[in-house]
Amino acid sequence: MPRPPPCRALLLLVALSAACVPPAPGLATHGTASPPPAPLPAASPSPAPGSAPAPVPEVPAAPPVASPPAPLPPRLEALQQSCEAHVRRACAVLGEAFYGGDGVPKDGARAVALFRRACTAGDLAGCVDTGWAYATGTGVPKDGTAAATEFGKACGATSVLGCLGLGVLHRDGLGVPRDPALATVFFEQACGGGVREACKALERARGGSP
Repeated sequence: MPRPPPCRALLLLVALSAACVPPAPGLATHGTASPPPAPLPAASPSPAPGSAPAPVPEVPAAPPVASPPAPLPPRLEALQQSCEAHVRRACAVLGEAFYGGDGVPKDGARAVALFRRACTAGDLAGCVDTGWAYATGTGVPKDGTAAATEFGKACGATSVLGCLGLGVLHRDGLGVPRDPALATVFFEQACGGGVREACKALERARGGSP
C-alpha cells in the first residue's frame, strides 16, 4: 500500500487531533470566544440579631382642602351682585361692611379691595375709605403717603371727607410734612361742607375747646 505524502499525512494528523480534543473552556464550538457569565447581584446584608429595623419613610399628608366662603346675608348679597354689575357705590358700601364687621366677620383686605374698585370706578367715598385704610393700616400696610394720595383724589373732586382726611394728615404729619396752617385750610373746606368732625378739628386748631 503506497504511503501518503508527508504533507498530506501531517494535515490528516492535525484534523484527527482537533476532532478528539474537546474545545477549551470559554470557546464556542465555532471557534469564537463566548461572553463571560454575568455576575450575580450582591445580596443585601441581613440586619444583625436584636437590631432595630430600618425606619420607613413617612408619606407627607395631603394639604387641607379650603372650605368654601360662607354665604353673605341677603342685604350684602344684593350689594355683591350690584357691585359685580358695576354699580360703584355698592362696592364701597359692601367694603364698609367688611371693614367694620357689619353682618360679616371683619376682613380688612377684602374691604380695601372693594374700596379700590369703587374709587377706580369714580366713587369718591371709595377713595376716602381707601385713604383711611392706609392711614390706619387696616387691610394694608400703614402708609401715610398713600393715604394722602387717596384723600387728595377725593378732596380735589369736591369730596369734603377727603379734605378732612388731608387735614388730619397735615395736622399730625402722617406721610406728609406737618403743617398746621395747611391743615386748617382743609378743615375749613370740610367744615363748610357740613362735616361736623372737621368743624371740631378746626375749633381745636384755632385754640378753642374741643
